[in-house]
Amino acid sequence: MATLQDIAQYINAPRLAQTASRNSHLYITAGAAALSIYALGRLWLSNWHPAYKDPQLYPSLLDVVSKLTPAEQRDLPYPPDVFPGARDVKTPYGSIRAYEWGPEDGKKVLLVHGISTPCISLGKIAEGLVENGYRVMLFDLFGRGYSSSPKDLPHDARLYTTQILLVLASSPLPWTGTANTFSIIGYSLGGCLAAHFTHTFPSLISSLVLIAPAGLIRESHISERSKLLYHTAILPARFRDWLVGRRLKMADAPSSTSSSHTSEEKPTSASTSGDVDIATAVAAEAGSHPSSMDPSPEDIDYSHIPLYPTHHNPLTIASVCNFQLAHHRGYVPALVSCLGHCPITHQHERYAEIGRRAREEGGAKVLLLLGGKDPVISREEYVEDIKVMDGAGGERGVEVKVWEEAGHELVVSVGGEIVEELGRFWGSHGI
Repeated sequence: MATLQDIAQYINAPRLAQTASRNSHLYITAGAAALSIYALGRLWLSNWHPAYKDPQLYPSLLDVVSKLTPAEQRDLPYPPDVFPGARDVKTPYGSIRAYEWGPEDGKKVLLVHGISTPCISLGKIAEGLVENGYRVMLFDLFGRGYSSSPKDLPHDARLYTTQILLVLASSPLPWTGTANTFSIIGYSLGGCLAAHFTHTFPSLISSLVLIAPAGLIRESHISERSKLLYHTAILPARFRDWLVGRRLKMADAPSSTSSSHTSEEKPTSASTSGDVDIATAVAAEAGSHPSSMDPSPEDIDYSHIPLYPTHHNPLTIASVCNFQLAHHRGYVPALVSCLGHCPITHQHERYAEIGRRAREEGGAKVLLLLGGKDPVISREEYVEDIKVMDGAGGERGVEVKVWEEAGHELVVSVGGEIVEELGRFWGSHGI
């Protein structure tokens, strides 16, 4: 016998079925509407292109110079007309300042500077080469001197290899092609960039000269603090750049009682502390002697030695670095990005391949120049590690020259002797 509950379910069944049918229609309608909106959205997006936005750039020191009179420009720590043949190359990555001069029929040499000082640091070598009949080209790396800097790209070997190609293409003379090769000189950071370029475009290079180059710095010299600052995104970029920038300011004049580095935290020698960071590199390129480096009484603080004594305004490494620090908004971000992305370590395979080619007929010949007192590039370690360029039978893939009393600043302290060594090296190989 049916219960009251069975009777109620029987009576309500049509109503429940009607409700379920109505709900299913609603679900179907909602789904169809959603699919229609999706299809219309896809159709609209396929015909819509976002407005092109110019690359995000940090302006160069040209922004400062453009507001000055010619007389004021001549008094700058880095005058824009310090070298002949100046030109500003407009590129998708920003403007590049390049200088090119020397006999048009002279053998061509491209010079790539280090991490902190623009190409003015290689001026003595460039001028010496021009006096010996070479055609030279220098340029400011992105984020230094009169070159602007892309904000939205890592400062890695790809960016700088592209920059080198853009500079070469801007010349009124042919630097590339089957009938044209050139020598490339890389100093410090520029050393690993020059090596990377040579490895990528071997047919363009007749010789590779590495002056206190990065690339084979041992991992043990990169501290946990440096890895935190330059290899992670834990710290906000602005805060990180502020931390780094406050450590880079150098004294405007040498002091008889203290180091030329004014930071509360002195940079230290790689050979004593195992820490290679921006402050160490900047001080070393400048030729200053942080207290922890224990300089001898006869050591000279090259950060305040005039680069061009005949110039009416003494141009020093310290003043150039401070000028960039104060007026180039892309300077510190570029330095930080370089240490995080450039090939300053673990380049043994690339160097080995360059050495293999150097031992072959027609390969680019390689010269390594070191300072015996370099706090960043250990002479002992590099002389050992550079053997990856040699053959299994002892065939040399690289020639090595060491100035025992020079530091990382050897492009300034022994620039004239470097020019003489280059003449000997190139002459011996018919370059």
